[in-house]
Amino acid sequence: MVPSVVEADQLITANASISLSSNLGRLAGSPLGGFVLAWMGIPGIVAAAVTPLIITVLLVLALPRARTNAVTQPAFWRGASAGLQLIRRTSALRAVAVVLGLLALAQGMFVILFLLFVTDLLGGGEPEAGLLRGVQAVGGLLGGALTAHLARKLDMRRLMTYSLLTFGLLSLVIWNSASITTAMWFHAGFFTLSGAPSVWIMAAWLSAAQQATSHEFQGRVMSALFALSDGLQAAGLMLAGALAGLLPTLALLNGQALLFFLAAALFWRMLATPTSLRQERSTHPINAE
Repeated sequence: MVPSVVEADQLITANASISLSSNLGRLAGSPLGGFVLAWMGIPGIVAAAVTPLIITVLLVLALPRARTNAVTQPAFWRGASAGLQLIRRTSALRAVAVVLGLLALAQGMFVILFLLFVTDLLGGGEPEAGLLRGVQAVGGLLGGALTAHLARKLDMRRLMTYSLLTFGLLSLVIWNSASITTAMWFHAGFFTLSGAPSVWIMAAWLSAAQQATSHEFQGRVMSALFALSDGLQAAGLMLAGALAGLLPTLALLNGQALLFFLAAALFWRMLATPTSLRQERSTHPINAE
C-alpha cells in the first residue's frame, strides 16, 4: 500500500517510518507484557496479543476503497507464477530476492546462536538476553530518525550495500569481543548501534522492490518475497540447530555475520548497471492472464 500514498523518492523514508513505529511498539510492548502477565496471567497475555490484531483488521476495513474497473483476475496459481516470473526477469527484484534470502538465513541462525552467545560466551541468562534484544529497538529509533538524511545522500544501491556492511561489521565486533569482555554495558551499546542499520536495510530492500514492481503486481511480488524469507529463515533455524553441537559457537556466529558481507557484495554486483529501478519496471511487462 505504501507506494500508492507516497512519491517514489519518499519510499525509503516512509518504509523506515513504518519500522520506526514497529520499534516503538517493541519498546512499549515488553514492559506492558510483563505488567499484564503479573496482573492477569497467561489469559491476559493472550487477550493483550489478540486485541491489537482485531484493531488492525478494523482499521484496514475502514480504509477507503479505490474505484477500479472490473477486470478478470487470473487463477491463484497463475497470479503467483506471474509474481515469480517478474522477480526472475527483473534484475532489481532478483537482487532483492538474493539479499532477502541471505538475510532470512542469517536471521534464522541468529535466533538459535544468540541464545548460545548469551549463555555460553557471556555467561548470562534470560534477563541479559531480553536486555540485548530490547536495546536494538532503541537503535532502530535512532536509525529511523536518520533515514531521511541518508536517503538524500545515498542512492538505493549504496544505502543497501553500506547498511549491510555496517551490520556485518558490528556483528563481527559483538561476537568476537566476548573473549575480551563480558561487561553487559559494552555489548548493550553495540547491540543498540546494530538496530540502526537493520532499519536502513529493511527500508532499502522494501523500497527497491516497490520501485521495481508495477502496481498490479506488487502484492504478488511482495508475497513471493516474504514467502522466500520465511522459508529460508526456517532453514536457518534448522541449520543452526544441527550445527550447534558440532562446531564452536563463535565459529557459527562469525559464519552468520559473514552472510551480511556476502549479501552486500552480491547486491552491489547485481545492480552494477546504471539502469534505474523505475526504468526497469517499465521494460518488463508480464502478462498475468
